[in-house]
Amino acid sequence: MLSQPCGRSGRSGDDDQPGVGLLKWIGAVLLTGLAGCASQVAAPSGEGLCWRMFEAADQQPRFEIIGRDIPNLESCAAQLEGARMMEGTPTSGAYNGHFIFVTDEQITSATTINGARIRVIEPGDRQRIQEGLRVLIEQQRSQTPPAT
Repeated sequence: MLSQPCGRSGRSGDDDQPGVGLLKWIGAVLLTGLAGCASQVAAPSGEGLCWRMFEAADQQPRFEIIGRDIPNLESCAAQLEGARMMEGTPTSGAYNGHFIFVTDEQITSATTINGARIRVIEPGDRQRIQEGLRVLIEQQRSQTPPAT
């Protein structure tokens, strides 16, 4: 019976090549890191659907449709801006696979929940949208009967 040198399994192949073990280790680390991305939330899509995102601690976000037949991401962002104005808190949503984030400072969009955010609506346009939304909100409030 022949003995193998220390650290050798007796198998032939790529493991015998210098640096291959390191490459396999790096590959395993990368795959482990990517596995964490697999559970990342995807923005819902659906033709003309505007979604609102609701987040709760230690849970995946849930989405509810707040508008149908919405022509574009900017129109969905305007609807989410209305929700932010009525509730006084930042809100998030999605349109056609893109996340939308609405804060007091700006309205942005990203392809992933933690991705780089791009401004969707410029400040001047946002002010005009807010003016129109204020009128609609006041009309809605004046038509809503008081709670009994």
